[in-house]
Amino acid sequence: MTHPRILVIGVTGAGQGSVPVAYLDQILTADVLVGGSRQLDYFPEARGERLTLTCGIGAAADRLRAAQAAGQRAVVLASGDPLCYGIGSSLRRFFAAEELLFVPAPTAYQLAFAALGEAWHDAALLSAHNRPLDTVVAGVRTAPKAAILTDDRQTPAVIAQALLEAGLDPTTRCAVCENLGDAEQQRVVMTTLTELLEQTFAPLNVLVVWNSLPPDASVSPPTSEDTDAE
Repeated sequence: MTHPRILVIGVTGAGQGSVPVAYLDQILTADVLVGGSRQLDYFPEARGERLTLTCGIGAAADRLRAAQAAGQRAVVLASGDPLCYGIGSSLRRFFAAEELLFVPAPTAYQLAFAALGEAWHDAALLSAHNRPLDTVVAGVRTAPKAAILTDDRQTPAVIAQALLEAGLDPTTRCAVCENLGDAEQQRVVMTTLTELLEQTFAPLNVLVVWNSLPPDASVSPPTSEDTDAE
């Protein structure tokens, strides 16, 4: 028996509007729908069983495996590109590539640089989710610019403090891009490292820093790992 592939589809702040029409019906009619609470809330009319990722990736994988074995159609909702600091890498620990069908949306990095009108082929793409800040600092110093995924603990202000302590100039140019993909709530704030210390932002944001120091050749660029921060 050939089991159906698990659809892993990326969603942005635009919600349903960010999903290709060809896949929207598959989400709404899935037997099992897995994702973070924010992603699930974008599809209130979905009729299937809902499972939030707060249950843990292991429990989610078990439910997906059971759905697959039963011939049920399962969909996993992710932020942006599931294979860029997302749940995709975690799912690959439980499922072979041929068992999964990935449909990426633009990453938060892409949306941030698009909002800034800034080329990003030379940028370091970093994440502060569940990572020590020295990894982020090292990454900032390896490229002329860096984009950093923040969270409610490693906020732009916290990251700015770490960068200042590492020797970056207080006037280093920065931008915080909030609620990317949401036409009504998206906002870009141009600022400096020092000014960041006194500012707060929406929970969903990307911090962009233009490096004010020569790259540190003694520091190796960080490796990309999944975060499961859905």
